[in-house]
Amino acid sequence: MLNTHIPLKPLIAQQRVVIASSNAGKVRDFASLLAPLGWSTLGLHEVDAHLPIEAQGPQATLAGNATLKAETVATHLNDPTLWVLADDSGLFVDALHGAPGVDTAHYGGYPKLLEAMRDIPNTARQAEFRCVLALARPGMPTLLAQGTDTGCIAPSAQGDHGFGYDPVFIPTGFSQTFAELKARGALPFSHRGRAVSALIEALATP
Repeated sequence: MLNTHIPLKPLIAQQRVVIASSNAGKVRDFASLLAPLGWSTLGLHEVDAHLPIEAQGPQATLAGNATLKAETVATHLNDPTLWVLADDSGLFVDALHGAPGVDTAHYGGYPKLLEAMRDIPNTARQAEFRCVLALARPGMPTLLAQGTDTGCIAPSAQGDHGFGYDPVFIPTGFSQTFAELKARGALPFSHRGRAVSALIEALATP
């Protein structure tokens, strides 16, 4: 659960944060998750910045891609008054030997995933969403935080909210997909919510 009750040091209170993502859904999620901290968020289009090309393949990692994006944008902006927050998220499906994994964004979307799992029984559709956040700022070390959420892949897409693979991922303890649950807003128990909570705890640690 997202912990917004941790006392933050003055250094990190009321900050402006650039969300280094071209995915409008992610930007909305992070803006909602960070709002209770009093942080204001900016999109890439508001600071005239662009993202580098993410690494793909067996050598790529979520942490590496998140760090690359955060540090590239922070270096380009070179503004000590701005934090840059980037993430890389992946859906790891047991029945597909961990695919799509780090290459989730380039896999082909949930229709391809549902087709790949067409013959997988309901008892073997376990999956895990993972999110790694990187928070960068000129002159400071980049901070990493990770969040995960276990669940399963639904047999068909359900729900009109969310983005990406939200319509086919049912988190553990629920009977609805992320896309259905997001009708209430960003989910603090999601992989992104848990990663933000871990980031807050790291920032609050002396």
